[in-house]
Amino acid sequence: GTTKFGEKYGGLQITTPDSCYTLCLTTMKAGGASDFRELLANSLSDISSTCKAVGGTDVSDRLLASIKNTMSDRHIVEKKFNELLESYREEVLPQVIDGWNDLTPEQQQSVTRVNNFFCGLHFLVGLADTSAETIKRWEQDEEGASSGNSEAGTLRLIRSTCKAVQKQCSQQAGCHLMFKAYLESKGISVFPIAKFQGNRFNIIF
Repeated sequence: GTTKFGEKYGGLQITTPDSCYTLCLTTMKAGGASDFRELLANSLSDISSTCKAVGGTDVSDRLLASIKNTMSDRHIVEKKFNELLESYREEVLPQVIDGWNDLTPEQQQSVTRVNNFFCGLHFLVGLADTSAETIKRWEQDEEGASSGNSEAGTLRLIRSTCKAVQKQCSQQAGCHLMFKAYLESKGISVFPIAKFQGNRFNIIF
């Protein structure tokens, strides 16, 4: 979930061995764990309603039972949502799995368990922000750079270089082909510079 211009938005995606599907993308009243639990339930219900409208059956419980792993960030809301998801699955698994009562407690626990994976992107963004501020402070202390600069000169140089010579460079001022030809004249066949756009935080590394 995220907040833009005062509006809260929530979205869910489901990944299968073959592809990734957007389950929903909608506005939300709030962004708590219970709100995302409700969002999931409503989305599964909508899918089932569509299936039944074309002659199919209710598939919401079977879809829920098929969710075995989650991927989210490390926010406390996401961790609480994972707990609610496990409880939600526990409610429907006996209705979906044949012979549920014949399974041992250990087997039931194994089937109920959901694996939770947490994306490290926010951690990397934090490292980039800290690195950028550290470089800026170093430039001020060691190089006498102005404290009024909005960013470190090192980062400005990286961005300017990328905009000048990278393949997706500035259309007005870029010289990618000339730089590529220069590298080839020096026997360099691998272009060593990543694009800045889309890599604004990890370009530092």
